[in-house]
Amino acid sequence: MSFVCKIKLSEVNNLSDARFGAAAGFDYLGFCFDTLNPAFIAPVKAKEIIDWVSGPFMVGEFGEQQPEEINQIAGLLQLDLIEIKNDLLPDEVAKLSKPVIKYINLGVLNKEQVQNEIKAYSNVCAGIVCQTTADDMERLAGIRTILSNDIALFITGIDNPDELYKAFLACKADGIYITGSNEEVVGVKDFESLQGLVDKFSILAE
Repeated sequence: MSFVCKIKLSEVNNLSDARFGAAAGFDYLGFCFDTLNPAFIAPVKAKEIIDWVSGPFMVGEFGEQQPEEINQIAGLLQLDLIEIKNDLLPDEVAKLSKPVIKYINLGVLNKEQVQNEIKAYSNVCAGIVCQTTADDMERLAGIRTILSNDIALFITGIDNPDELYKAFLACKADGIYITGSNEEVVGVKDFESLQGLVDKFSILAE
């Protein structure tokens, strides 16, 4: 299946979600290794899931870990990318062993702070992901003009497919994040909400 942009399924914690994302043709599967996040998954369990799927790039989603720990997990799981939601300085980010996506929460930063953050990390990151809402379209639209063309822009935080699509168009994003969820029981999962997003961003065959 083809999409109008790149799609990352974040916070994957079960094989059902991973298989859905791979079968749908998502570009990335993300696994949360932030121990303070309810979506945390142990690296050993993530590896079991990763070994069962192929196709998407595998992304490690990290919290306040130091570069040494991040690199250790990235190496163990043979991750393709590292996503950081922390306060590592640019020179520390440069020590990470894989291409980096930097998380920015537009809800807690003003326009000047967002610009400074992007400028500070542009030389050490392959992408920026903006946590946003449907009410923040104007600020979101200005992000693309700050980034150089070789840095990918992703957006996350909007669950409604129509609102997410509007935000995607507003900021000319390269990709979107959608979030996985727990299985009802092992091997049983309702994919209705994910399917709605898939349908919205699909390129219909002529």
